[in-house]
Amino acid sequence: MTEINKAVSLFNDICQRLGGALNPPYRGEINNYHFSRGIEDEQPEFWKQYGEFSRISDGINFDGIMFHPLDKNDKNNIFLNNDILSKEKGFYDESLDGFIVIGSDDTDIFVFNTGNEKWEVRDRIASDYVYDSCDTLSDLIMVKAKELKERHGL
Repeated sequence: MTEINKAVSLFNDICQRLGGALNPPYRGEINNYHFSRGIEDEQPEFWKQYGEFSRISDGINFDGIMFHPLDKNDKNNIFLNNDILSKEKGFYDESLDGFIVIGSDDTDIFVFNTGNEKWEVRDRIASDYVYDSCDTLSDLIMVKAKELKERHGL
């Protein structure tokens, strides 16, 4: 079992124990995407890890913790949540230049930092403040799973 499989399995196990529903795997095609905001079109490390995650669970959405799905029919998909941050859509925030926003919780945003290829938890308001910086997406999911376990006394 890969590290991402282990991380998603742990998160999903906690979710199910607390009565939550699981997201199905993403079955569609995974292609490069133009995220704008100073992000190069080719992001092989991002797509390698986020694509593998999406093939197990197309996003996570439980107890205030969300990792955006790839399914474009989902109103919380990763593409809409990044497009809205562009200059053209009016919610541009230059402090998010170079970051692919992959999710959030009540107080933080989760990003892939294209400059250093780290998966980070950043303050939602003071986005230059980094709470957690992980080498892999599976590490970031494990951080959130641990927080969820602690929050519910598991």
